Formats: sequence, C-alpha cells, structure tokens
Amino acid sequence: MEISMKHIRAITAIALSASMLFGGTGALSFATQTYAAEAKTETGASADTDSNKTYTTSSGETVTCPAGWDADDPEWGRAYEQVYGEGNEGTISYGSASAGVKLYSATYPVSTKWVSKSTGKKVTYYHHADSVENAEPIPVIDVSYHNGSIDFDKVKAAGIEGVIIRAGYRGYSNGRMVNDSKFVKYMKDAKEAGLHIGVYFFSQAISASEAKAEANFVLKRLKDNDYSDYVDLPVVTDVENCFGDGRERLIKAKLSKSKLATITLNFLDTVKDAGYEGMVYSGSNFFLKNLDGDAIYDAGYPLWMARYNNYAFSGGSNFYKNVQAVRFWQCSSTAKVSGISGSVDLDYWYRPTDAALTAESGNAAGNTAQTPVVKVAPKSVAPAKVTNVKKIAANTKSITVNWDAAKDADGYQVLIANSKSGTYKELEVLKGKRHLKIENLAAGTEYSIRVRAFSVEDAADFNNKSARVYGAKSDLILAQTNRNQEIQMITKTSMNMRKYAGTSSKKMKVVKKGKIVKVLAYTRDSSGKVWVKVSYSGKVGYISKVGLKYPVAKVTGQKASATAKNQTTISWKKVKGAKCYCVYRSTKPDSGYVNIGKTTKTKLISKKLKSKTTYYYKVRAFKKVSKKYRCGLYSDVLTVKTK
Repeated sequence: MEISMKHIRAITAIALSASMLFGGTGALSFATQTYAAEAKTETGASADTDSNKTYTTSSGETVTCPAGWDADDPEWGRAYEQVYGEGNEGTISYGSASAGVKLYSATYPVSTKWVSKSTGKKVTYYHHADSVENAEPIPVIDVSYHNGSIDFDKVKAAGIEGVIIRAGYRGYSNGRMVNDSKFVKYMKDAKEAGLHIGVYFFSQAISASEAKAEANFVLKRLKDNDYSDYVDLPVVTDVENCFGDGRERLIKAKLSKSKLATITLNFLDTVKDAGYEGMVYSGSNFFLKNLDGDAIYDAGYPLWMARYNNYAFSGGSNFYKNVQAVRFWQCSSTAKVSGISGSVDLDYWYRPTDAALTAESGNAAGNTAQTPVVKVAPKSVAPAKVTNVKKIAANTKSITVNWDAAKDADGYQVLIANSKSGTYKELEVLKGKRHLKIENLAAGTEYSIRVRAFSVEDAADFNNKSARVYGAKSDLILAQTNRNQEIQMITKTSMNMRKYAGTSSKKMKVVKKGKIVKVLAYTRDSSGKVWVKVSYSGKVGYISKVGLKYPVAKVTGQKASATAKNQTTISWKKVKGAKCYCVYRSTKPDSGYVNIGKTTKTKLISKKLKSKTTYYYKVRAFKKVSKKYRCGLYSDVLTVKTK
C-alpha cells in the first residue's frame, strides 16, 4: 500500500531512538538547560521567526507552536499532531509478548493486537517471519517532554515492557543542543516501574563532528545523572525529515545518501566506544532514499524503522526491505496507553530469544560484517507486589517502616518523596530484612513512602542494578516525623481545606479568614509548593501555606552569656505584638527542653546551674488571639557554657 505525503511527513518526523540491546542492568527537582558550550555549530535563523512557530498539519491546518514548547525543536510539528490530533488507536490489549500470537502465513507468521480508539475493534500488526525468527515482538514506547506527565506504573501494567526516552535535540535552525526537560524524571520513574530503557537524541547533524558532539551530549547526560546502569536498550540517533517543508538545516544541507550515513556512523561509533549499543531511527522511505540503511547495518548497527501500517515491509519499491537490519519497528504514532493522557508512539522490539543467543552473531546470509554483541535482560521472575507497609516508629528526624514478605523476593528497596506525587528517592537495598529506619528527615514533615521487591538470577548480582527484576511498587503510605513544637496558624483569608496537598485534590471544606488551625505536619504538592497538614473543626486536611500565618513572629536577635559562676543571661529582640515570652532550657541540643520561665521583658536570668556545663536555650513569643495565648515558632538554639 502506498503511503501518502501525510504519512511520509509523520514517519520522517519520528525519533531515531533505541540502540543498545539488553545489557545489564533531599531536594528532588529537575531543570532544563541549553548546552551552548557543547553546541559548537554554525548558527542559522533565529527560532523566533514566524516560519519556525507555525506548522501545516496533515489535514492542511496551519498551527502555532504551543506555549511551553520550543519552536526550534525539530520534533514539535509531529508532536503537535500526536498530542492534539485525532488518534485512532487504543490501549495495548495483552499483558505479555506471547499473548495474541497466531499463525497467519509463512511470510507473516506472528500477529499482535491492540484496540482502535475510534472503532473499539482490535487493530492487528503482522510481524515478518525473519523478524521473529529466534526473536519475540516486545511492545515499547518512545517519549519526549511533549508527552507530558506519565504514570509509568500504569504504562507497564498496560503491557508495555520498555521505553526509549529522549535525552535532547539539536535546534533545526539555530543548531544548539538542548536537554529534553522531562528526561531526568522519565528516566527515574521508568526505572522505578521496572521498564527496559533506551535513550535517543533528535539529530540535525550535518557533519561528522556534530554527530560526535550529539553522542557526547547524550553520554554526558547519562554520566552526570548516574543513569549508565538504567540503560539496557540502545542509545539512538533520530535522523529524519521532520517537517517535510525543507525548513530544517539537515535538509537544507542536501547531503548525499552515503554522506549522511557516514555522519550518522560517527554518532554510533562514539556511543559504542563508551560501552553502549548504537542504533538509528528513521522512516522506511528515508532509510531507502536519504540515509543508507544497508550501509549502517553493514557497519554493525541495527535500525529502528518507522512505518505506520499493519506490515513493516509490504508495499512497493518506495519502502526499505532489509528485514534483518530492523530490530525495532515503529508501527503507530497514535497509540493510547494507560498512564499517558494523549497519544504516544508504539514500537515493537524484536528481542532475541535464548535460541538466538546461542547462535553466532552475524548479519544476513552472505554478509561477513558482525553485529554488536546483544546482551539480554535478566530472565529472573518478577517478585510479587509488596503489601502492608506500615510506619512502626518515628521521632523528629526519622521514620521506621516495615512490610510483609513478597513472594519470589531476593531483596527490597524503600522509596521516599517529600510529596504525594513527587519524585521518589531510592534508599538502600535490603537483604534478609523487612524494615528500615529512614533517617536525616525534617521534623514535623509528612513523607510519601513506597516499597518494592526485586529478584536476581544469581545471588552474586544482588548489588548489580542492571541484574535486578523489580516487582510492582507497594501502595503509597503517608508518614510524618514527630513535631519538635506544638504550633497553631491563622488563615489570612478564606482557604480551601483539601483531602491531600495540591489544588487538584478534593475540597473538604472552606476555612474562613481568621480561623485558628492546629499544625500537624508540612508537605509539598507535585509542583513543590508547601502545604500544611492541619486539624480544624474535627477534620484533618491540607491548606496551602501561602494562606496561613503564625499568630506572632519568631523570636530573633537572641544572645546568651555566662554572667556568673552558676548562671547565664538570655536576651532577645522585642517581637511586635507579643504579650510575653517563654524560655526553654536543655542539656541536649535536640531534645529535653523544659520551660524555665515566662517574662514580659526581653531578658531572663537562668540561675542555679552546674559550673562548666553547656546549656541550650530556645525562646518563643506569645500573643493573645481569640481570647487565648497563641505562640510563635521557637527561636534558633542558643549555646552557652557556665563558668
């Protein structure tokens, strides 16, 4: 079947992603930045020109680059059609690679299915006999920041087994290399979900040095974020005609087929020298006419080919036909997968089976060029989901949790975040125990905690991240450290009290201006903003901290001195509105404080002390609000040693 210009434009816009087949395997925020120092290329037209900001869709509509997207990102036009267009596919309809397989014909003996969004019927994809000889079709997706928030646990539950994540791109007019702003979060979340991971870079390289710089850009991102062990799929360069209207620098360069292949090999050789397997992504027609796919394959590298059809290799002479060269097939750009709000690219990875691993590695019959050694992901059984996670102890600096044993587990890992929907930090790996004391936490703070089990095929690989097979993460629990002071706050205006932190959470009630709420803990929402867990009118909920204030300001300017042999003098600055002050003393800096006196002045003498002993003091102010005395925060701790 002939492919229209609409399909060619879409295909050529696909990202050259995955390349390295299965090898082995607190502030929580991420940033996007342009690596100008690494982009030693000529600068083209500004990305702010009107022509860069618009794109003509396959339906003929002229659209503008959405706010928050980079108009010089070569992938934005295709991404627009994917996110805002009308997709026609639905969720993966099977949960494993073997499901849905049937005998169709000698040429296409294996088929897989998924559901059409528009018709509700299953769409069938047929896999060539040479593709599935000693291999199995594994469903994979590829993503960039255009795909927005992704719940990778749901993605995996839908039947997807791997993801190829964009590390960055080169601007198609200005030539600058830019980080993909979702790369770090996607990598961490995909790893936590237990997915196989590859990475890709959207290329606009027009010279060997630029291709090598793009490879080093990706390698640096992996190294800087300590993601080397995360990657067990290829490192990919995406080489394609992204807009179809000749605007991008790669097309303007008018490179010959052989020249572009030579440039591309510089990327692949660079990542291979760093220990990864390289791979090239492009469309079927582009591999045939613009980028010499056979030359890439003969050099020892697999191809990731886009062709949106039920078959990857059927059709006329306009399509690439070297089945042996294609290890990944991108069959759709409008897949619907649980955990992703819009459409997403669907790919099939032809993963070698055990039979393939025992055969000598080589190309198609008659070729002597050798393919890179293919490493296969561990075959260990994924353990069961961890259940019954509980907080069993806490103090102002730690929380201790335990959980029930999970079937087939060789070890456990605890994950913690400072918000219910935040990014989780991986804590130490546990062997032979099902409890952990999580230390160095903030007092009076609520944390989100999950636990997951993992298995390894060989006990010697227990500490090898790439050798672990993770089970599903436990249900989330919210646990808080103990408060180091009882405190109340006052609403500055009418505020919504919600079930959880965040404006998207269910509203429980409205707390009017000037009302007193009891502070239970502090936490953050998914955007990092501080919320306060409060008790009010018999209910517990969350109010944004911006709408609350303390009854009286924190004491500052405090001083302490040993004025006599067995006494010290404590002083501080006057607090506006304060009616009195209380002073607290201890022989330990973090605990054991007792109230040693109340005063309306800004000084207090502490008497009958032991000589040559260190004491610690805190002060706080009190103000009368709603006929009761309400306190502010403790001052910073003062330290003084008696004479």
